[in-house]
Amino acid sequence: MHIIVTQKMEDADWEDDFIEMKVTLDESNELMFSFVDFEDVIQVAHCLAALNIDGGSVYHMNDRYYMLLEKDELHGQKIEDVIAVMSEFSTPSILTSHRLNEYGKSIMNRHAVRQLTTIFG
Repeated sequence: MHIIVTQKMEDADWEDDFIEMKVTLDESNELMFSFVDFEDVIQVAHCLAALNIDGGSVYHMNDRYYMLLEKDELHGQKIEDVIAVMSEFSTPSILTSHRLNEYGKSIMNRHAVRQLTTIFG
């Protein structure tokens, strides 16, 4: 996963300053996003379910929640659309699934979106 952050400097008005963030799935088949509150994980799950996405895994590590989506769990949805939805509730993470499996706590190992929408419907 690559995270590219750019700042537009021409005619910069510091009050209207903006940062554009682009997350791409170039070399990785994983999307990893970090959440401050579990409520945000629940909310994003409902949005993902509306896109017919029911997979994913949820972890907890260092007072944050992480949702991992594998590329094959997107069921033909455009990656950009999924990233846009996820970015409304979370921030992209550079943590790898290997690190979370080793040091984090797995909350929902498979079908996290389906489980969350069922439990918190």
